[in-house]
Amino acid sequence: MLKKTIVTLILSLPLSVWAQPTSDIATQQDLINDLNAFANASCLAQQKDPYLQKTGYAWANALVQKNIEFSLEEVMLPMQKAIKKAIAHTTMYTIRDERAPMDGLELPIAYCFKIIQQTGIQTLIQNISKKNSRSGKK
Repeated sequence: MLKKTIVTLILSLPLSVWAQPTSDIATQQDLINDLNAFANASCLAQQKDPYLQKTGYAWANALVQKNIEFSLEEVMLPMQKAIKKAIAHTTMYTIRDERAPMDGLELPIAYCFKIIQQTGIQTLIQNISKKNSRSGKK
């Protein structure tokens, strides 16, 4: 009976009691995840397809608004420079297209995933996350 009462009491609390702003509960891993997402969005924003450019830019912008520590000098410019360099040195991820066997089908989303997994990008993400540590924040 007590267990049922406690569960009922917990479930009756308003959602605002449970919902906390992202910045209040963010951990270091959340920062690393956001930096990876920012790198991916930055890569998408640099693709040929206008839709990918638009959505990549919008995604990157949303991440910057969410993360106050994403400064222009310490995060955005170094990440953009590293992504541009990786794109310049990495061939597009292409597969055979069954509908047009003589042509390849470019996969820019898979390509950007491949780009952000590169050692240089991951090292930059780790370095930025150390400079902007969220450890101990509540």
